[in-house]
Amino acid sequence: MLPPWRREKRLLLRGPIATLGEAMRALRRGTRCRIIVSNALARFALVPFSTAVVGRAAEEALASHVLRGTHGERVDAWRVRVAPARPGEQRLACALDAALLDAIPGAAQAHGVQVSAIEPAWAVGFNAAYRRLPASCWFAVTEPGRLVLGLQIDGEWRQLAAERCGDEPRPALRQALAREATMADDPAAARLPCWVAHFPGPEPTVEALA
Repeated sequence: MLPPWRREKRLLLRGPIATLGEAMRALRRGTRCRIIVSNALARFALVPFSTAVVGRAAEEALASHVLRGTHGERVDAWRVRVAPARPGEQRLACALDAALLDAIPGAAQAHGVQVSAIEPAWAVGFNAAYRRLPASCWFAVTEPGRLVLGLQIDGEWRQLAAERCGDEPRPALRQALAREATMADDPAAARLPCWVAHFPGPEPTVEALA
């Protein structure tokens, strides 16, 4: 068994890189860290499928184009990644500030720790929950101040919404769920269950919304 200081630590980045440095400073040198980036620092989009788009670079270029329609030239300073999906399905894209991502390894080196992975909270929350999710459902990732809500129908992402909320996200989540259900193409969406991965800290808790 690995000694406690050799086990991977999760750190949740919610603000400036300096806050991450403070958390790293408290760790023993050599500690492996998985950095969870708050959804408040990420931007998301659903990217339509196109037979003309082949390969990772082309997918990310299309995703950047979709994000540019909402966020303008700010996209040029972001790093965009696209989640895989089945042929014919929309893909979920996530963008994070490139300067922030580039600063994380430097902060780790300055404090003598190692970065094993950098992931958005949405991806970490979904990975924690996906074995429990039915093929068709609502899924939300919440944290104090931010919520992201998506709708899956037969395993395909159909809707995605992100917004600010209070320190207790549940009331805002219920409002967002009611609003998004009225805009869904599938009339059954309003009756689908909602699962939530909540981040009170770097480890999410997963539960069905009662």
